[in-house]
Amino acid sequence: MNQQVTFKEKFIEFQLKDQCNADINDVLEDEDVTTPAEVMSLAAHPNPFNPTVQITYTVPKPGRVLIQVWDVAGRLVRTLEDAQRAKGTYQAMWNGNNDAGAMVASGVYFCRMSVGSAAMTHKLMLLR
Repeated sequence: MNQQVTFKEKFIEFQLKDQCNADINDVLEDEDVTTPAEVMSLAAHPNPFNPTVQITYTVPKPGRVLIQVWDVAGRLVRTLEDAQRAKGTYQAMWNGNNDAGAMVASGVYFCRMSVGSAAMTHKLMLLR
């Protein structure tokens, strides 16, 4: 069986290889490449919790950090952080109370952190 490679097939293969190499070089030369140390993170411990949970978060670059707790119905329960933060790792505590100071019911809550246009959410379980 004789396999002849046409000029068109060779040309397409060359274009694909050239495109892949260009993409790799663009990534390697990009100054905004994110390294693992520059990634935003959000964690809660213990989870499930009672009566308090420690929320540890990492800010990848300076900016306004907003951390809020929401219930499963999408209602804002508590704002834990709303401040400018430098790059680094921080902690916030939530004692299971809402913004008015009242204890909230046992159940599932969502802790949402936003820094600039980036956001992430972590599920929390409060057991009373």
